Amino acid sequence: MLKLYLCRHGNTFEPGDKIVWVGKHEDAPLAKKGLEQAHTMALHLEQQAEHPSAFYCSNLQRTQRYAEIIKATLSNEAPIMTERALNELDYGDWGGLTTDQIISQYGEDPVKQWQEESVFPIAELGNWGDTAEAVEARIQDFVSRLIQLKEASDQLSQPIVIVSSNGVLRFFLKLIPGEFERAIAAKTFKMKTGHFSVLTYDGQDFRLTAWNQNPLDHLNDYS
Repeated sequence: MLKLYLCRHGNTFEPGDKIVWVGKHEDAPLAKKGLEQAHTMALHLEQQAEHPSAFYCSNLQRTQRYAEIIKATLSNEAPIMTERALNELDYGDWGGLTTDQIISQYGEDPVKQWQEESVFPIAELGNWGDTAEAVEARIQDFVSRLIQLKEASDQLSQPIVIVSSNGVLRFFLKLIPGEFERAIAAKTFKMKTGHFSVLTYDGQDFRLTAWNQNPLDHLNDYS
């Protein structure tokens, strides 16, 4: 069985910071709380007796540092590999702006459609460098390569930790027919900072066993 721990990196804003849209081209570092969230994620994996066989993250420092902290806390020997498919979305002209600034320039509707329905804005309303179809294809290709590695050897016998961002992680739901659409309808498609989800693959189908879970809640269950 292939088991994927999908982790959203931790906070990138300190208390009092101006909150802006941080995408592929905004390489923000983890805030103090973000560093703590990575440590908490590692403690959850340790408590569950999970020993990752690989770590994958994007090219962005916020995901790389998050993965490094998990690996170091677990004293794990598995490699950390960067994967282009895990890069956060290119928010185009929205990147680096506050939500109020975006609404002022492009109106409330495209922001609301993205936040509530995961609908990408048309080019005239932000010039995003990504499309939903392109992101889905990248995730499908990445996961297909993981499955091939799993089938070729036993090197992925333990869970894989994948660290990425909110805009990208939702597309893993598309590995399960109808799951993305159900999440959109229920407005549960987002993953919060420092949260995790779990997908398993039995050789034929993917199954969602956890979504948008706070590792701290699970630690508290055992306290």
